[in-house]
Amino acid sequence: WIKSASTLIGGLKHIPGVRQWLDQLSEPKLFSVPENIADHIIVAGYGRVGKVLVNILLNRGYTVLVIENSEAAIQRLRHRDIPFVYGDADAEQVLAKTHLETAKALAIALPDPISTRLLLQRALLRASGLEIIARSHTDQEIDLLTQLGAREVVQPEFEAAMELGSHLLRTLGEEPHEIQLVLEAIRSDRYRSIRG
Repeated sequence: WIKSASTLIGGLKHIPGVRQWLDQLSEPKLFSVPENIADHIIVAGYGRVGKVLVNILLNRGYTVLVIENSEAAIQRLRHRDIPFVYGDADAEQVLAKTHLETAKALAIALPDPISTRLLLQRALLRASGLEIIARSHTDQEIDLLTQLGAREVVQPEFEAAMELGSHLLRTLGEEPHEIQLVLEAIRSDRYRSIRG
């Protein structure tokens, strides 16, 4: 049965236009990037954090390109027609396919701190003026990523605590304006104390 299927497919390849279609089916695409992509936002990582970032950006009308090394995540990106590059975000050959030089910004939402640092450094070597927002895993990493050139560094656990605090204060009847002032002061003090 397999031999006859191979013979049939081999025969179909001689029909004009069918060969290209069959080749596309047999080889998974490692990247799906429009040739003329520019002013796009690159999101490195399509896990829990990256997925939310991509949805926010798409809802606001931005062009997004995702770098991801999980085949399951790539399947979801394909299904949603979101441009992607498959591979490790800190790899030179992967970065080369992202049109980094014409990108508007890079959001690093990787779970690995070493990959985050390496990607940050390599991205700035390719596009020194690129706006980079990075995810931090520890307090010490906030300062390090800032020194390496990230414009902003966010620690998800701290920001989640701030959001929980905001909801709690609202539940307790606090005024939204007052809540915002309190949270801005806490956020400012925290990041200043880490960096200073």
